[in-house]
Amino acid sequence: MDIQEALKDKVVRMEAMRESFPLFFAYHFWRKFTDFQKDWLKSLQSNKNTMLIAFRASRKTTMVRGYVVWSIVYKKDTSIIWQSYEDTLSAESVREIAKMLCKPSIVEDYGNLFPFESKKEDLAKRSLSNFEATNGVKIASKSLWQTLRGANTYDMQEGMSSRPTLLILDDIDVMKSVTTSDIINANERKILSETIGALDPLKRKIIF
Repeated sequence: MDIQEALKDKVVRMEAMRESFPLFFAYHFWRKFTDFQKDWLKSLQSNKNTMLIAFRASRKTTMVRGYVVWSIVYKKDTSIIWQSYEDTLSAESVREIAKMLCKPSIVEDYGNLFPFESKKEDLAKRSLSNFEATNGVKIASKSLWQTLRGANTYDMQEGMSSRPTLLILDDIDVMKSVTTSDIINANERKILSETIGALDPLKRKIIF
């Protein structure tokens, strides 16, 4: 049986994609990749912090959003923070992730993970700052200078609170944030101290 035939079986498909983000992303969202994009997919799946550097329109953000969807559907993380320099930009990514969760193929395999009852109107807006998926995974958007303190979540199954485990740093610089070395240094100190310090020290992963 070839892989295309195997993926027609829902149980086989879901178990295979639990272990393979590249397969998950290719099946649900996008199937043609350059060599460097294939490397990105593998790097994102690893347990290591990851930095993606490339030209605009290279699909960096799209792939990272897909990775967040994978993390949500398989509960790889229980609390996710998407942080950009501006809050409107980070909120737009959270909204796009919500829309990806609503894709028919995702709903068919994993059910309705986006809480339509409470957030339907927000999904239609330009941005969506946060939501809790129906499986308990929480995602929130933050601007660079918003604090992450107090972002702990309570896990009903574990019976304890936990800090965010996944941090996405996307477009954390804009023209006005790189005008002087003082601003650059202040932004760096904020990320390296307060931002990273608010994450789970044992399980944290950062995608830049």
